[in-house]
Amino acid sequence: MLVQQQRSARNVALMNGIGACGVMLIVAVSCSRVPQLDSLSFLKTLACYTFVVNCVTAWFFKGISSTSQRCSALSQLFRLCVTLLVSTLCFHVILVLFGAPLVESSSETFYFSILLTFTSVLPFLLMVGTTVESWVYKSFQDGPEYYVLLTGVTALVGAWLGAVVIPLDWDRWWQVWPISCVLGNQGGYCFGLIISAVQILMSSGAKKVHKNV
Repeated sequence: MLVQQQRSARNVALMNGIGACGVMLIVAVSCSRVPQLDSLSFLKTLACYTFVVNCVTAWFFKGISSTSQRCSALSQLFRLCVTLLVSTLCFHVILVLFGAPLVESSSETFYFSILLTFTSVLPFLLMVGTTVESWVYKSFQDGPEYYVLLTGVTALVGAWLGAVVIPLDWDRWWQVWPISCVLGNQGGYCFGLIISAVQILMSSGAKKVHKNV
């Protein structure tokens, strides 16, 4: 059982590293296209990529579901979709309340809300579950679930820090809404992925040493 848990932890750490490298590659390639950078395409690419990475990471950790779990798969999928939709709408409203354009660049704001959901809420739901009880019980455990929560927090903090440069009179391409917030979000997301991967590997190695002793 311990060997299986260590293997799952290593898989999660590996996917975190791959995810961070992929995000940095997408950002680097997109930024190299300035001033022809299409912010909507940029947002859609990052959203799709983070969605795939999170799903693969959760699959690596949880493995193939049992028969009893598959019976409730539809209800879990429904709760997941509803939670993601509500989270996206909440993020959209919060962004507008914090000063995002209400009508102008509304598409960019909406896709940025999706990106925020995919980097903070989706990983947590896939790893922990869709019930309130699982959120409360597993959020404070020292395991992959905690590291997923940590990554979500760093992604949101990064997005908030990215908004600091928008009102500055520098007239840079990355000050256009919501590019700086997207870059901050992805920077925080990558930071959380890397920190989580390192901590997961260190924790797995410490448990292996303790078992050998």
